[in-house]
Amino acid sequence: MRWLLGIAAVTAALGVVSAGAQAAITADVILEPRGVTVGDRITLTITVEHSEDILVSAPDDREAFKPLDLIEVLPPETRDIGSGRMESVFSFELAAFSIGEFKLEPIAITSDGLEVLHVLPEAVLVESVVPPDAAPDAEPDAAVQLRGLKAPLEAGTGPPKWIWAALLMAGFAAVSVFTMGLARVSTLRQPPASKPAPSPPGPPPDDTALEEFDQIAEARLLDRGELSEYYRRIGEILRGYLTRRFDVPASALTPRELEARLEATSMSKLAARQAVATLEQCHSVQFAGYEPARERAEADLSAALEVVRLTSGSASEEEAEG
Repeated sequence: MRWLLGIAAVTAALGVVSAGAQAAITADVILEPRGVTVGDRITLTITVEHSEDILVSAPDDREAFKPLDLIEVLPPETRDIGSGRMESVFSFELAAFSIGEFKLEPIAITSDGLEVLHVLPEAVLVESVVPPDAAPDAEPDAAVQLRGLKAPLEAGTGPPKWIWAALLMAGFAAVSVFTMGLARVSTLRQPPASKPAPSPPGPPPDDTALEEFDQIAEARLLDRGELSEYYRRIGEILRGYLTRRFDVPASALTPRELEARLEATSMSKLAARQAVATLEQCHSVQFAGYEPARERAEADLSAALEVVRLTSGSASEEEAEG
């Protein structure tokens, strides 16, 4: 009987140790904001509490965050919270370039190469930047209201008769002065040299960009597997449009430098963020060997088109306000 009681005590002790080992590492995950529009940044924060004698890590590859796109991995932070416990914080910048509700797969937290626990973020809802009830050919900014037209002039009873007499006398005087001037002209002056006619203005930058984006689709580069060329053209056209539209040296700036310059112009922050995210995606394919699925590649072209549509009507609105 004593040896049976001994086995029971050991089993109970092992159970306590196992429960303690499981409680040694805990994690909390926050994905915010939960509702965004296409191209908006989404911040994923994973906070892991663990004992000071172990190291933990979170994944930093793109596959771990699908169906969202990994835009930036922020430096991890570790702080001492006392009682031999540490807190490690891992932060990631994500984005989505298509609409719908997206839910990530469980994300593994590892220690010494072994998975110790998983965290599961909540779903995020991604909506279009264009209002659902907007007409297909309407301006992107639904908040812009049409200005009221001036009321027509009311009909009056006509000017007094003395005004007609004054106008008649002024007409006779003008004719007399004109006749005397012709009589005193002895010779005809040489006509001034004609100035060259100004060259007609080129097409608007948004029309040019939209036409060039259409040519990418017509070239069927994705069908031929020319992924790098496909993204090279998207990036080149988008940078050229931003240069012409906002007078910034887009081709000479990194995406982050370009974002700061664009936010100092009349371009909205939403459009600037979407343009920069699209260019970063182009860089990932061209220089980092990233190979997105076809649906993702088509969504990137749509994102570039949407940048142009979001900013194409700004010039006329500014002139009208001036």
